[in-house]
Amino acid sequence: MHFHNIGHAEDVAYAVNRIGLNSSLPQEDLDVLAVAAWFHDTGYCFEYEGHENSSVDIAEGFLNYENCERSFIDKVLDCIWSTCFPQQPTNLLEQIICDADLYHFSKKNYSDYARRLRTEWCLVLHKTFIDQDWNLQNLEILRKHQFHTDYGRQILERRKQENIKMLNSAIVKGQ
Repeated sequence: MHFHNIGHAEDVAYAVNRIGLNSSLPQEDLDVLAVAAWFHDTGYCFEYEGHENSSVDIAEGFLNYENCERSFIDKVLDCIWSTCFPQQPTNLLEQIICDADLYHFSKKNYSDYARRLRTEWCLVLHKTFIDQDWNLQNLEILRKHQFHTDYGRQILERRKQENIKMLNSAIVKGQ
C-alpha cells in the first residue's frame, strides 16, 4: 500500500492527539482516539472496498483479548466506523478522527499524498488517470470536503485552501 500504510496510521495518530488536545479532551478520550487511529485502516490487509468491516473486527478482537471495558471498545469501534466515506460523525470523538483521517488535505506536501494514493489505486484497483483528470478529481473532493472540528475549521481549512489553489493552478496549466 502506497497510501494506506503505517505512515498513514502514524499521521492519523499524530493528528487525533493534536486535535484532541486542542479540544481539551480527557485522557480516556485521547486513548480511545489513539487506539482507533492505529486500527482504523487495518482492514486493508484483507479487503479494499469496505475495509472498515475488517478494521472493526481486528480492533474488537484485539481489545477483547486485552480485556478492555466494553464501553471503551464501543467508542473505538464507533470512531472507526465514522471514517467510512462519506464521513458522517455523530459526536466530538468521531469528528476528531474524521478530521485526522483527512488531515493530509491540509498538508503542505498534499501533492505527495495524492501521488501515493494515485499509485495505490492504480496497483490495487487498476484505476488510471491522466494528470488533468486526477487533479480535477482531487479538486472536487477538496472543495466538497468540510472539516468537522473547530480546529479543523480554524486551522486546517486555511492550508486546505492553499492546496485548492495549487490544484486550480495545475489544472489551468494543463498539468
